[in-house]
Amino acid sequence: MVDQLTTFFNEVYDRTYDTVARYVISKCSNTDDIADIIQETYTELYAVLAKKGPNYIKDAEAFTLGLAKRRVYKHYSFLEKVKKQFSPFAEREPAQADSGELQPVEVDAAFVNRATIGEIWSLLKSRPQLTQKIFYLYYYCDLTLKEIAAELNLHESNVKHRLYRTLAEIRKFYGKEAN
Repeated sequence: MVDQLTTFFNEVYDRTYDTVARYVISKCSNTDDIADIIQETYTELYAVLAKKGPNYIKDAEAFTLGLAKRRVYKHYSFLEKVKKQFSPFAEREPAQADSGELQPVEVDAAFVNRATIGEIWSLLKSRPQLTQKIFYLYYYCDLTLKEIAAELNLHESNVKHRLYRTLAEIRKFYGKEAN
């Protein structure tokens, strides 16, 4: 049963991941939430499969997308409840970024590349959420500009402008560093 369950889960995951990721990316108001919501979606899918079996799900794509929709809704409705519970004047410390990286013993190409990617990601995080979503959809989901425009309900020229303007900023920043 476990092998059948794992095999079925992996097949559903492979068939649905791109659709679920596109949906979650386009609906999240904060790109930091994307990975968590996707993980929660597939964790819930696995739990349902373990409890009720693979035959319980008739349309795996629709079922998984439904789980993702509920996860996005629950995530943001929970945040709203938490915001209402606490005073708007309460001091909050900014979340500390946990890079999960060990301190390198030697500086090598892999570390330099990781550091550069980290710097670029920091630059992207300073941009509006919409720009971050466009980058996710373009580079992570491999969507075209036209597909991104449709997914986010924007004009294609707006998507192109945001993507290319930010890429130019990245090139300009690293062009200066290289000299």
